[in-house]
Amino acid sequence: MNCLNEALAQFVCVGAYLYVSATFNGFMFHGDTGELRVLAIALAVVPAIALYLVFRLFAGRAASIAAFLAIFLALSFINNRKTALTTDPLVWLDITNFDAYALAFSYASGLEKSLIILAAITILLLVIWGITRRVVRA
Repeated sequence: MNCLNEALAQFVCVGAYLYVSATFNGFMFHGDTGELRVLAIALAVVPAIALYLVFRLFAGRAASIAAFLAIFLALSFINNRKTALTTDPLVWLDITNFDAYALAFSYASGLEKSLIILAAITILLLVIWGITRRVVRA
């Protein structure tokens, strides 16, 4: 039963990842000739499963799904905002370059800044809750 629950949790993460990718980021499941892009879909799903499994090392199932969804939705929103402003998609350098955070934060409205801070605190609390729950159980 535990294995089935883990598979279901990963399915939820992958499903949400593919839905948001197709809806907001323009990911195409079919090529120009109509064939299903199986390899592209498989490669797109790998980071979603890997991120969920990293969170799963530190937190429970529900906290891992929530943290994954929060980070993925935030990155999708940031990608949409950057694409609208510059016509360039979000790249790894944008995520790892700390100078880009100050610039991106300057474009955010007050509500968006509040949501970003709330999401970061929520993810941190979920991870702490998951770690302390595992320590208490052991």
